[in-house]
Amino acid sequence: MSQQENPFETPSPKGIRLVQATLRVIVAIQCWGYAASHLHHGKSYIFLKLLKSNYNLSDEQVVLFTDYAAYFLIGYGVVTLFRPMWLILMPLTIWQTGMAVSLLVLEPGIQSQLEMAEQSVRFVVPTSLLAIDFWPPRVKPTLAFCLSSIRMLRLATAVTFLGQGLMALYQFQNGGEFVELVTLSAQNLFDKAIEPAQARQVLAVVGVVDIVAAVSLMSSRNRFVAFLLVLWGLTTAASYTFAYGFEGYDSTLIRIASAGAPLAVLTFWMTAYKEQDPIILPEPGFEEDT
Repeated sequence: MSQQENPFETPSPKGIRLVQATLRVIVAIQCWGYAASHLHHGKSYIFLKLLKSNYNLSDEQVVLFTDYAAYFLIGYGVVTLFRPMWLILMPLTIWQTGMAVSLLVLEPGIQSQLEMAEQSVRFVVPTSLLAIDFWPPRVKPTLAFCLSSIRMLRLATAVTFLGQGLMALYQFQNGGEFVELVTLSAQNLFDKAIEPAQARQVLAVVGVVDIVAAVSLMSSRNRFVAFLLVLWGLTTAASYTFAYGFEGYDSTLIRIASAGAPLAVLTFWMTAYKEQDPIILPEPGFEEDT
């Protein structure tokens, strides 16, 4: 086979530009969500709290760094939307990984571990975009890089929904933020007041559905499951806005990768793969026997 016929050297898989565009939008929205959490709602970044404890930063320095981080994230989002570059995507991966790890370090416990799993798509999305949209210099996304990017997104999506499902089951027994989320969402969307006990029963169902969907995504290339995860990821992200209104829109933006990652996987499956009917193979040596 010549080099031009090598599947790892031939043109990129069909639809990879749509995947790139999807990931660009998702990363940009995440950046703006983190920026909005501080600039609009005055929230601090737990990653900077960890850095403060490790490097003995003063409160004034932390406030200054928080402001700078928020403005940098706005700029990073704009640049990523139009021309991603590794000089931005690598720091974004470190930033979002740091946000997930900081929670585990500063607030150790089962909920922190599950929340870190739930945040998997957030720090995998910029890494996946880096693999298929590397610049500078311009590196053409080969088949190997494209498949690796989709595998990362697929695994991160499964881990996120698995973590979310386990968190829902944990709070079904012990209570927590999800109970309030279900209660307020039902009240604001359907004007229906539900008791915390009923909200916990909802969480039990949600937890089982999340775990089944995560396992299904990894066990087969099922486009319908991926489509359902896109809708469910969008619903769970939007639930923070449903529940808290303007006070929760930043959380919705930060969690948009829960829908964006499975959407990128689904886009690739629908455009790059050609499904074929199964072929029944004859028994070896059948012709000689006859």
